[in-house]
Amino acid sequence: MIIRFISQVFPLVSRELDYWISMAEQIPDRELRVQALASIRSKKFHAQGGSVYALYPQNDLPGTVRFIVALQTISDYLDNLCDRAGVMDESAFFQLHLAMRDATDPARPLSDYYRHYPFKNDQGYLEQLVTTCRQQLKRQPSYHLVMPEIVKYVKHYSQLQSYKHLSLKIRENRLQGWAQQNLDPQNDIHWWEYAAATGSTLGMFLLYAVSADPILKSPLVEAIDRAYFPWVTGLHILLDYFIDAREDAEMGDYNFTANYQSNSECLNRLAYF
Repeated sequence: MIIRFISQVFPLVSRELDYWISMAEQIPDRELRVQALASIRSKKFHAQGGSVYALYPQNDLPGTVRFIVALQTISDYLDNLCDRAGVMDESAFFQLHLAMRDATDPARPLSDYYRHYPFKNDQGYLEQLVTTCRQQLKRQPSYHLVMPEIVKYVKHYSQLQSYKHLSLKIRENRLQGWAQQNLDPQNDIHWWEYAAATGSTLGMFLLYAVSADPILKSPLVEAIDRAYFPWVTGLHILLDYFIDAREDAEMGDYNFTANYQSNSECLNRLAYF
């Protein structure tokens, strides 16, 4: 599988990203162009790692890579727009993240993503990413079975990203209040662990991949949801923050693992997940 991943999937990811780089280079607005290009060039490994799910049985390899790369590129681009462009407008962040909702729900009308954002002219770049995802959804015979869970993940992801990029004075209170409202009391996790779990796209990718099965059954979808959220997705993002802790401290970025009382507690919680 690793040989197939490196020899077959990586070249497809590179081809897709090269295409989106060529589109991003044509964005007229300088700030949007800078953030679009930076989000691809500095986060290529996100698309590479996520595309491992293209190896799931019965999937069309190029088509699944195309979907995963497009959705991950949306995610990384919006992250940069919220984090690196000097904007701290909650309504703008929520409006931007409608792109992920539109990308995973083909029945929704396309939104005006930049309505509240100060930079607007991307020459259709974000809309083209959304449309690419929607086109791939139509090829998945069982997408209707996984869409409710994917839409749920996208909703939580969008809320996290919109709160996480607010000003330092208010973001932790907003994050904590939102996370505590959504915590499942049956899961013995802290509010920031729940918030971290919502920040992963891995569950979206796996559910998309299994929807290639024309005889997919709901129990498998439910089992994936139980395994992935908050456990696999939580471990994914908590490890990411653990690795980036020093860099985030230097950049002034929010890091969920800073909420642990000690390094040993953090390691114990990672082991628990």
